[in-house]
Amino acid sequence: MTPEQRQKWLAGRTTHGAYANGKETSTHAIWRGMVARCCNKNAKDYPRYGGLGVQVCARWRAFDLFLADMGERPEGLELDRYPDTWGDYEPGNCRWATHSEQQRNKRSTRLHAWEEENVCLEEWSRRAGISKQLAFYRLKQMEVRHDNPRSKSEGQAQQAVG
Repeated sequence: MTPEQRQKWLAGRTTHGAYANGKETSTHAIWRGMVARCCNKNAKDYPRYGGLGVQVCARWRAFDLFLADMGERPEGLELDRYPDTWGDYEPGNCRWATHSEQQRNKRSTRLHAWEEENVCLEEWSRRAGISKQLAFYRLKQMEVRHDNPRSKSEGQAQQAVG
């Protein structure tokens, strides 16, 4: 195959941003994974997505429409359901997010009180100016004290943290 023929062949395989230089784009791979985990009962992650009722909206079943709404995946970002972690994959509930942002937005993320809001462990440790390991230990100690009727008062437990 001549270089010209190869280029023509590759161009014929490149549709809607799904392939570039004969390889699947990361955006297409992410879209394919999203559809599989929500729609394919044989997919490894189906029980945690489609099995729990998470769906891909009808519009996004077509890659070109998903691409039109979300754009190409920016380098280093991942698809994240936000603001509704339990919601469907649809316009208005998805964003491209850093791995750290996505980890904070997981359904399993445990939130901890910090002043008037709830934050994840990573954010709590950042605000306290301590490592995540130390923050985890201190929060665990606060839980033990809170569950124990003979524990320090809440104000004293807060002082023990800072």
